[in-house]
Amino acid sequence: MTHISELLDPRLVRCRFPIKSRKRLLQAIAEAITEDSLENEGAAVDAYEALMERERLGSTGLGQGVAIPHCRMPVPHMRGMLLTLDAPIDYEASDGVDIDLVFVLVVPIKETRLHIEALKRLATIFNEESNLAQLRAAPSAADLLATFRKLDEAEDDHSKFASQSA
Repeated sequence: MTHISELLDPRLVRCRFPIKSRKRLLQAIAEAITEDSLENEGAAVDAYEALMERERLGSTGLGQGVAIPHCRMPVPHMRGMLLTLDAPIDYEASDGVDIDLVFVLVVPIKETRLHIEALKRLATIFNEESNLAQLRAAPSAADLLATFRKLDEAEDDHSKFASQSA
């Protein structure tokens, strides 16, 4: 995986998504991310249950209003979904701050290395307040995706610089 933004299908980017609860957010994510799974009518239910199972282990709310819900499923490749919410919702994040920025990962059951790399990359991008401000300011899904891609590429450039100067 060169960039985490490569996991994003533009159809799975939502800007100012109107959701009022964590449960409804995870249901909407499960429906959207499995929409093209015509061969498996229960895919959305399976995805929701997998996301909820992971949340029961501990909230995937990182802090600073960001959550990275993720789960393992029998899928051929890792997929992502990016959302900003129209209003923050309670997500039981460790810092107690309601979330309004979400990146979802659905990972093949046996994939470990790329899963960990993706989570590290997302944590790095979402650790910078200026990155969060840029993402939250995006007025449309297209702008949100373009902003995320720009931040992802900039992080790659920064990582190369850091490793060269070490």
